[in-house]
Amino acid sequence: MEQYKYQIFKIKGQKFIVKLDLNPLTNEFEYHMYVRHLVTPQQAIAAYFTKTTEIYNSQFDRYELYSES
Repeated sequence: MEQYKYQIFKIKGQKFIVKLDLNPLTNEFEYHMYVRHLVTPQQAIAAYFTKTTEIYNSQFDRYELYSES
């Protein structure tokens, strides 16, 4: 069985790919970002559109977006 899947959200002409991890206890797929960071995909996407700060984190090879709201 697959250990992870991806879900695609298309909003305002932008495509967001969200990783889902298999929870071995429930055998259900859950949003990686929620399990690890307590952030829903909707919150992360909203931060993208309302970002006030964008920082590149070279340690983790990713962009991190922050919003005052």
